[in-house]
Amino acid sequence: MTRNRSRKFFPLLSAVGLLWLGSATVESATGESDEDRIRRVLAPMLEAKDQQMRRLEQRVQQLERLTQQQESLIHRLQGEKGAQPATPGAAGLAAAQPAPPPAGPADASVPAGQAAAEPSLLAKLILPGKKKDDKADAEEGPKVGGFLDVTAQTRSHSNDTFNVGIVELDLDRIMANENFGASAALNWYGYPEPVANIGAAFVDFHLYDNNIPVRGRIFQEPGFHIQAGKFDLPFSSDYQNFASRDRLTITPPMTTTRIERSGINPSNNGFNSIGGRSYGSWKNLNYSAFWVDSVYGKGTSVGGRLGGFLNNPYRLHRRSDLPIVDGGVSLLVDLDNAEQARSEVFALDLALNYGGFRLFGEAMWHWAHQNQIDAFGRHYANPTESGFHVTLSADLERWLAHKVYVYGRYQEWLPRYDYLVAEQDALPYRVGRIPLATVGFGYRLNEYVLLKVEYSDSLGRETAEPDFQKHFAIAQLVAKF
Repeated sequence: MTRNRSRKFFPLLSAVGLLWLGSATVESATGESDEDRIRRVLAPMLEAKDQQMRRLEQRVQQLERLTQQQESLIHRLQGEKGAQPATPGAAGLAAAQPAPPPAGPADASVPAGQAAAEPSLLAKLILPGKKKDDKADAEEGPKVGGFLDVTAQTRSHSNDTFNVGIVELDLDRIMANENFGASAALNWYGYPEPVANIGAAFVDFHLYDNNIPVRGRIFQEPGFHIQAGKFDLPFSSDYQNFASRDRLTITPPMTTTRIERSGINPSNNGFNSIGGRSYGSWKNLNYSAFWVDSVYGKGTSVGGRLGGFLNNPYRLHRRSDLPIVDGGVSLLVDLDNAEQARSEVFALDLALNYGGFRLFGEAMWHWAHQNQIDAFGRHYANPTESGFHVTLSADLERWLAHKVYVYGRYQEWLPRYDYLVAEQDALPYRVGRIPLATVGFGYRLNEYVLLKVEYSDSLGRETAEPDFQKHFAIAQLVAKF
């Protein structure tokens, strides 16, 4: 029994011995153990895993730095806007921004600080880039522009049918820095004879608002300004439309042409003079004050305007937007060389703007304290007068798919005297109440050219003035450059 069992195990023992002998023979031949052989096989795999772990650690560090930068940026922007500190949700949103793409094998040697120098997507969206900075600098830098208008009207009395109105060159912000600036407007007009003059030229000291337009609206942003030079007086509301490119209508209202009959700069048909003024806006209030050379004769004029406006609180506003409600009261006192009051002018203005519709108007009273004297030394009653106008305009672009607007205006001039001594020839002409109804339209051919057509009728009333027209049609082409 024992012998048979030994016979059964003998082959098995022989095989194990042969395997041991073979492995010992190979190990002795190559000199490599099993541990060395396993290490040799696994070494490349472990090295690849180590590289992946290093890249993963770099990505985690980059993400942490980007998250810190984004949280700091959010806190800074909220601090500038007076907002509350960033909430954990906002920080989480910033942290959830996509990380940079995985670095390749060649990127393993790039320093972490160099990789973090590239701004994140959020930073690119929030922070202005170089192109935007350049554009902003260009918008606030010097601007050269202007306009001209050509007018054709029905022939009446000695009036010419065609004439070139005003050619103006605007030099906006020709000198500007943080608190000082300068602007100018040069005019040439051809009636009644060719004349070139300075329509506006002033230096400006400002706080908070560095917008210093040559003409038009000045209460665009909260701020404070002190100016010296020549400018349109911010009296009532029509001063914003002295330039033909800013006026919806062709003709100014009679409150401007008959009461604000300035001899300083006839191209403006309004109060314009040399001196100093200050204006500013705070919240929903604005003011203007001026002290200038007399707008009626020799001496000085002082006055100003106090206004208020109301914007739609549920929409964002741009500088070109008009407030829903805008109005004010104005006062001007004209003094002679002896500092005696020669004239007083008081005005109320109000404008309502809703969508494409605009309703605006003004009423003006002029009290004169000195009699009129004609060319022969005869005295006439002082030119105390009043007037008003109401204008309604509607933008039809949304219905016609063209940049067309229409307007209508009713106005009256009410003199408290029977004879007006004209400034041109110092001769007296009989005058009286004048109503005037006006209708018209404007068509913006493109960004630079505006065509306006207008018809006016005095409803049968007239005066003895030689250039008075009871009814007339007029067309005007205004080109901006």
